Amino acid sequence: MSLEVHEWPGIGPVVLAVHGITANGLSWGLVARHLAGRVTLLAPDLRGRAGSRDEPGPYGLVRHSDDVVALLDERGVDRAVVAGHSMGAYVAALAAVRHPDRVRSVVMVDGGLAPPLPPGTDVDEYLTRVLGPAVARLDVSFATPEEYRDFWRRHPAFGFDWTPELEAYLMHDLVGAGPYRLASYTPNKEADFVRNENWDAATDPLRKAWVDRIEVTIGANESAIQDAIESGSVDLNLDLTPPPNADLQRLGKDGDLQGQSAIKTTGCVRYLTLQTDSGPTANPLVRKAINLAVDKRALVLELGGAFAGEPASTILSPTLGGYDKYPDPYSTTDSRGDPVAARALLSQAGYPNGLTLTYVAGSSGQEPALTGALRTSLARAGIRLAVKTCPGEERYQRSLRDPARKAEHQLASAQWCADWPGDSARSFIPILLDGRPHGTEVNDYGGYASQPMGRLIDRAVAERDPDKRAALWGQADRLAMTDAVWAPLLYERRTFFWSYRVKNWTYSPWIAMPDYANLWLDPYTP
Repeated sequence: MSLEVHEWPGIGPVVLAVHGITANGLSWGLVARHLAGRVTLLAPDLRGRAGSRDEPGPYGLVRHSDDVVALLDERGVDRAVVAGHSMGAYVAALAAVRHPDRVRSVVMVDGGLAPPLPPGTDVDEYLTRVLGPAVARLDVSFATPEEYRDFWRRHPAFGFDWTPELEAYLMHDLVGAGPYRLASYTPNKEADFVRNENWDAATDPLRKAWVDRIEVTIGANESAIQDAIESGSVDLNLDLTPPPNADLQRLGKDGDLQGQSAIKTTGCVRYLTLQTDSGPTANPLVRKAINLAVDKRALVLELGGAFAGEPASTILSPTLGGYDKYPDPYSTTDSRGDPVAARALLSQAGYPNGLTLTYVAGSSGQEPALTGALRTSLARAGIRLAVKTCPGEERYQRSLRDPARKAEHQLASAQWCADWPGDSARSFIPILLDGRPHGTEVNDYGGYASQPMGRLIDRAVAERDPDKRAALWGQADRLAMTDAVWAPLLYERRTFFWSYRVKNWTYSPWIAMPDYANLWLDPYTP
């Protein structure tokens, strides 16, 4: 037997904790924290679950109860308190019956005593109905660990009481469908991926998976990441944080490093979303003034110059069908902004002395630099910013996607990326600019409700001819900019850098990042 066992050492007696039917041993993590070392807590992943998913059958309560005692044997423990939750309570009770000399006492949480079933009940059908939804969640697929985590963070049971123990418990259930699987994960610290035993290379011609293991360190800043890659102690930056601005020019000129870097267009657009249905920005003259006031050139330079991107003037990214470099209705010399023209519009809107707007932004990465440059350029036109910041990308959940909080800000920093290059404008405009109801969370952050836009979206979605469809998306782009629902800032480029060991580095425009599954290392060890 080689069950995965989670252990929280302590100075007191041993407590062996057994999880429920669709849970795993880390479900006891918060209990362990509150016990604070008063006992030694052992919590196995039962046979067939999480880290013990590959343990062979047969399964069932008898086998699980015997596994509990085998674990005590393995750890040299004569007797222990056995605690169980839900199905684990049945296992604990059965272990006490089958091995009374090994179980000091039993703690049963929400389980342990089976309810009597009516005569003639089909037990399998009964279990399917009772446990079906809980079991079904284990078959749901997610594109990334982050998407999986965010799914649970939105769950009403967890959203306001998220803890590191809860995150570790949920992440422990992840099983990769590709060549690698998650072997271990410590929130905000590290993740370790190993080869996925369930992956069959013969069925996957696209991914070669040359490396055996991927070790990920979480939380380093951009300077530390760059230093580690240049020294060869790490190979790649998986979260796509660009090198620090101070290093970008050097990387482009250093002959020894030029073969280890690349600048690629991502298909992403950075923009200011403007509140169209509340506050001062409900007036289109104010929104147009903001578009005229922004010094986009200064923003681009602050973020890294040509390495970071180029000033934007449209909704759609240049990588998308429907993109058209039409005359910018808010064009200024060299994209430097026109504070005089912006002040004139503000006066027409009833703000001859300027105004103060609430701005929501991130507090890390490039966001502080963006905020500083934006504050300076808008101030020239008399637009003062009251800045609210959120860690990481949390402004989307805390503010932008919550319709109940839309009146708390008038503009905010946002970014959107195309799902794929080419005929993917429907991943931009309908998602971001269709004000019709689409559930409790919205991506139309500015509350833009336009019947002409809705009609254009419906026509474009229904149009089967790709050229005509692209033309309709182009019309929608122009309409949105005429209404000044955004202030586009830049079409993003991203600078990538990798260590001298990395070979076959290839950029994929379909995922806007390197094809990690086809890299190899030479030499294999640093």
